[in-house]
Amino acid sequence: MPFRIVRRVTRRGEEQTVTTDVAGDVLRIGRGTDNDVLLDDLGVSYSHATITLSGTQPGDRPFLRDLTGASLTLVNRLPVREAPVGPGDLIRIGPYRLRLSVGGAGEPLTIQVEEDRDKAADEKVALFPRYNLSTTRWSKGVLSLIVSLIVLGGAALAFGVGKHGLFMPGAVSSKHKLFANDCLKCHSPWKAVWKVVPDRTCVACHAGPPHFQNVSLTPAPQCAACHAEHKGQAMLALTPDQKCAACHGDLKVKEGEPRFASSVHSFTADHPEFAVSLPLSGQPLPKRVRLNVKEELVDRAQLKLNHKLHLAPDLAGPNGPEQLTCSSCHQPDAQGAYMQPITYQRDCLRCHLLDFDDKVGAKTVPHPQKPEEVRRFLQATYAEYYVLTHESELRGRPSFRRLPGAPPTKEELWVGDMTVKAEQYLYSKKTKKCLLCHMLGFPEGQARATPVGILSAPGLRLLPVVPKTAVPIRWFPNSVFDHAPHNDLIKQKGCVACHAGAEASEQTEDVLMPSINSCRTCHFDAGGARAQCVECHVYHDKTKPRQSEHPYELDEIKKRARGE
Repeated sequence: MPFRIVRRVTRRGEEQTVTTDVAGDVLRIGRGTDNDVLLDDLGVSYSHATITLSGTQPGDRPFLRDLTGASLTLVNRLPVREAPVGPGDLIRIGPYRLRLSVGGAGEPLTIQVEEDRDKAADEKVALFPRYNLSTTRWSKGVLSLIVSLIVLGGAALAFGVGKHGLFMPGAVSSKHKLFANDCLKCHSPWKAVWKVVPDRTCVACHAGPPHFQNVSLTPAPQCAACHAEHKGQAMLALTPDQKCAACHGDLKVKEGEPRFASSVHSFTADHPEFAVSLPLSGQPLPKRVRLNVKEELVDRAQLKLNHKLHLAPDLAGPNGPEQLTCSSCHQPDAQGAYMQPITYQRDCLRCHLLDFDDKVGAKTVPHPQKPEEVRRFLQATYAEYYVLTHESELRGRPSFRRLPGAPPTKEELWVGDMTVKAEQYLYSKKTKKCLLCHMLGFPEGQARATPVGILSAPGLRLLPVVPKTAVPIRWFPNSVFDHAPHNDLIKQKGCVACHAGAEASEQTEDVLMPSINSCRTCHFDAGGARAQCVECHVYHDKTKPRQSEHPYELDEIKKRARGE
């Protein structure tokens, strides 16, 4: 264990020494019950200080941070906000003394907690004469009456001039400052203002979708339970992890396969491995597979792709050798958050032309099209070519109507023959056209020895079956992500910094999405990038439709912004 806490306590009249080991790289100290070192004294803040073992200071010494903002933590009698600490140092927080020591190499950092009861009592006793009013003309009763009259008079004056904000226990969030002095927008005049604002008040403006329906919460939490106003929080949407863990620490899901893990307290503590959604051909719902379940982690996209080949140096391009990168094909969307789906026209056409015959010039087969549509395109192309090359011969021939069952003309036979050759060229393994990317199938009962099929009519063969592709659009649909804040990392280390294994992947079945450990290298609690639940997850089901969040007219909003 990185930390060992040693403190003396009195149990049943007997003083005992209690030793507690604490895991993790960060030790939290304060009066709140969620701290690792609980210092139960009013002179200690709820979250007073932290000691971290993963600091960036030279020598990787433990690093102390004062969280009070007023340097109320003393190291060797000196007030500090941030300072490296180590064995032999004495930390003073209120009436408590914390002595640091290490038993030996590989041993945990030991913190011996002592309380200076005598000094704390002396400090409290020294304050008593300052509050003794029995010997002065200003008795407690007189002072209480004067203060009460001042408060009531000031409150009446502030209410009369419309300064309702003076009665607020704390500032409102940034989005609600437009109505900061209009308390009745949220609070009912017939109920006490300290009552929780009901949900119907919130949804009057924020008519958002409900929570995910497959999670059973009885009763469902109120809006104000997670989005608490007047608490000094600028963005109410940034819900703290404690609110999420109140339910997700022991989540009760409905019957059937749950979409969510049943016990998660934070991203760094016990969040499970990421789960990707793999679309399956012919199935309405994708299959969720966690990245550490290797035997089930297979991409069934019904396509062929070799990342190693495409990222190789001196790759043959349309204008000579070139070096492709991930960004050559993977382009961000307009917001820069997600990557756009790969398309043949934008990403593949430049290098992989679907040409089929030099006689027809630069014409290429349209993509994507079904094999029967490709056949009609080829027939039309060769019919047009025949007419253009035999114009003089066909001009003098009288027109006639073909009778049903009549044998095909020589022109029709020529078009059919050229169509068959073009199809053989497109569907052949040697030419690396359609079969380069697609997994072509054959009609039931047809031999696989021939690339196109057996003859079904004079000059034509049975068409192949092209399985419908199932390329994932969103690998993690139950989370949100934004590539834009990661641009600096991408510029420094490339996409493979997170998508490990892409440069060596030769199989389409490889799933190259980043694992949770890849994200944890940057996102951690102390000193790292933010790792709160709301960074990746949303409470409301954004797949459900919702109304506008602002029922007020634009002119009204502008007037309020100008203070009119």
